[in-house]
Amino acid sequence: MRTPGRIAGAIATVAITGGGMLAAAPSASAGEQLYGCTSSYITGSGGHKGAAITCKGADWESFVGWVKCRNVDGHIYESYGPKTWANNASTAWCALGYRVYATYYYAV
Repeated sequence: MRTPGRIAGAIATVAITGGGMLAAAPSASAGEQLYGCTSSYITGSGGHKGAAITCKGADWESFVGWVKCRNVDGHIYESYGPKTWANNASTAWCALGYRVYATYYYAV
């Protein structure tokens, strides 16, 4: 038997953008005005790989971008960018030797 909480927890919005997957779980209290989220893959000066996640929305909306990083051995971990306001970028970085595997955001 499914409960409303389990159903709500299982729902996710997924979009293919910038060559990567960008996903977020909806929230009733925050993020109602966020839309058009995209990710751009970037390389830092030291060779680190990362992604700049940008969401459009109302000026008072904020979000955190995060990435899953993967190395050649298949090890995966998560890295979070800073909280930022809509219409700005939250940039998350992977350690050397890792590449961005997937990009996400969540409203705060």
